[in-house]
Amino acid sequence: TGVDTGKGRLPDPGEIYEVCRRVLARGVAGPDLAGRHVVISAGGTREPLDPVRFLGNRSSGKQGYALARTAVARGARVTLIEANTGLPDPAGADVLRVGTAVQLREAVVKAAADADVVVMAAAVADFRPAAYASGKIKKKDGEEAPAVTLVRNPDILAEVSGE
Repeated sequence: TGVDTGKGRLPDPGEIYEVCRRVLARGVAGPDLAGRHVVISAGGTREPLDPVRFLGNRSSGKQGYALARTAVARGARVTLIEANTGLPDPAGADVLRVGTAVQLREAVVKAAADADVVVMAAAVADFRPAAYASGKIKKKDGEEAPAVTLVRNPDILAEVSGE
């Protein structure tokens, strides 16, 4: 009856087990991050060249997701901003999905406004194409490959750490 994953569905049983194990392992000591808002970025940004190609990296996002699970288990309110991971949402975290460095910057700056901690675990592209081709860039016999001019992406960490 419907899709097995997505909003409103239970996390994977292994994820539920892991959260329960961590909570029970804490014993009687209270969660040390209770009342804190932790913002974590994860994954790798992709900078589109045309509708089918992008500049990117191979970041899996696993480190950021592990940090998010741990912060949730320690009682924090967690905002996980993920870029192109394809990983299941960590139980208890609010997940925002982005694609590019500019989108990641917008989400991080907004979430950081009321955060106690910001952890930048995402692999953010330093550069993006200066121009986006609205159609697929095709090779043409006898022509050189097109030059791709790059422009610098914003330094998200420098921006949020300065605030």
